[in-house]
Amino acid sequence: MGFDAPPPMPVKEDSSISDSHSGRALHERKNTVNLIPQAVRDQLCKLVNNYSEFSDCAGTTAAFIIQTLNGCEVVALGTGNYNTNAITSPTGRILYDSHAVVTARRSLLRFLYRHLLMFFSKNKSLNEKSVFQQNSSSNLLSLKNDVSLHLYVNLLLKGIAQIPHMLLRRLRSLSISVYQAANEISLHISVEGKVFSMSAHSHPPSKLVSMPTTDKIMQWQVLGYQGALLSHFIETVYVQSILKGDSDCSEIRGMEICVCERVEGLTFELPLFYCMVRPEISLVTSVASISSGSNQLTIGVNWSEGDSSVEVVDGPEGKTTEDSPFKSGPALASRLYKAAMRHRFRLVAKEAERQDLLAPNTYREAKKMAKNYQEARSVLRAYLLQKGFGPWLDKVSVSDHFPR
Repeated sequence: MGFDAPPPMPVKEDSSISDSHSGRALHERKNTVNLIPQAVRDQLCKLVNNYSEFSDCAGTTAAFIIQTLNGCEVVALGTGNYNTNAITSPTGRILYDSHAVVTARRSLLRFLYRHLLMFFSKNKSLNEKSVFQQNSSSNLLSLKNDVSLHLYVNLLLKGIAQIPHMLLRRLRSLSISVYQAANEISLHISVEGKVFSMSAHSHPPSKLVSMPTTDKIMQWQVLGYQGALLSHFIETVYVQSILKGDSDCSEIRGMEICVCERVEGLTFELPLFYCMVRPEISLVTSVASISSGSNQLTIGVNWSEGDSSVEVVDGPEGKTTEDSPFKSGPALASRLYKAAMRHRFRLVAKEAERQDLLAPNTYREAKKMAKNYQEARSVLRAYLLQKGFGPWLDKVSVSDHFPR
């Protein structure tokens, strides 16, 4: 993706053409808003029918959906609402954040790795089924032209998306620049499941902290959902729409501020293939009811297209439960942990015959080699700090230095 072009000079359009285009766009948008919740609901029904433990935490569901000319398909799904209490794992085998969107996004990474292996496969039929294509203008792959990615969330995201409705009503007609220094729209941190404004809270250094889901989505809409490692192979991957179930929400203004408005104007400063993509944000009918105990549930479930079974993770422990339908081994390490992603990265590097990517000795070194991604990441964090939203907090206690 290139840089934004200057806005065109206003011209008088043929009203019939304009009306035709806007009418078709509106029809396609309504179609997407209807199809995606139904696809998520159908996938949930399959999982709930097969795994009874899933029904208790379905209210926290987040899912990534691929839309093509053939319709919508859920490709990654997660539930959960917890951070781990565990300390640093030198082997990268602990899940530190088990919130639904984070879990679904890591499941999406597994889907993308699977389709990269299909693309590089010598089997032509597998190759054709991959969602990727070679981009003629770069040495990277991109999603096929008819493929778009969407995100559904059932539970109101932690962070500034939860700005009180009274405050939203007072701010509805104001520009963000009027109140950008307010605590409510600064970056936030999550400490033991509770969310605090970065500018209003200091945390003990012994506590494991993370950025809340809304701030992470804002970051992914700039850096892409593929992350650093996959940036070696593919162009940035963005979601085109975010659909929020309406069970616990009647207002999307907080999400618009968090995900879009804090980083508007950033694109011109970013390297090639990176930009700020503003998703369509909509309220839709919820796919699952939210029980009174949803916020207290400590387990989470993850699933990705192609999986034979779900994995159940104990959020506080950061590991798979003893009775999980899927278990990777006796150590109960989740299939979403960093070391597993590093293993998939090396598999793809071998299939792609990228010997340079097999050289790094640690997970961190492999990430640092993604130069454009790291540059975009630095630009984003400097921009947020400059605009008064606060510093992005790295989990300094979480090690990325585990070996391959």
